[in-house]
Amino acid sequence: MVSSSPHPIVVKESAAAIVPSPVVLNFSAERLFRAAGDYFLYEGDTDRALELINKTLACTPLDRPALLRALVLKADILFCQNDDHQALDVINEALALDDQFVEAYLSKASILESLGRYTQALQAAQYGYARVAPDKPYLLSPFFDLQLASLIALKRFASAEALLQTARQQLEPQEAEFLVMSYQTLITRGLQRRRVRASQALLTIHTLPPG
Repeated sequence: MVSSSPHPIVVKESAAAIVPSPVVLNFSAERLFRAAGDYFLYEGDTDRALELINKTLACTPLDRPALLRALVLKADILFCQNDDHQALDVINEALALDDQFVEAYLSKASILESLGRYTQALQAAQYGYARVAPDKPYLLSPFFDLQLASLIALKRFASAEALLQTARQQLEPQEAEFLVMSYQTLITRGLQRRRVRASQALLTIHTLPPG
């Protein structure tokens, strides 16, 4: 899945790909959920995965944690099918059940970024990042990634530079290096263009004939 944004995000990242499998009470739902995840993550068969996750959601009883995870997986599948608007509806459904479900904000930020709604994507990524639990450090890198992508799309290069430095401090070296390789050149060029435009504006002011 290729992103439509003007920065080097080329693969739509799924929250379901990086979060642990849920613990559910309904064993039929658990089997369906795992099968949906396997088709989605390992087979790349999003149609079959969507069919299975819809069957998962039709199972009863389905406890809240299982329901939330299933909704996030469904949103991620729809996202990778380019059905961003329906994916957003599904992820909002999950957040209506639990607005503190951090993994859902990763999916929501990804969808909004793909839709070009960069301010909202940034807000969702910032909200989720601020609530990452200490036992889920694997969520930090994708939240940094989404924040950086949105900041660059919004031409907020100084903020992106500061955030990249924070990422270097908080992430493992390999994760931080990936973000640096993805974004540092874009940030540097953006800052340089800003300085050039500012210098040109000052030069114009100083060369104006006296009024």
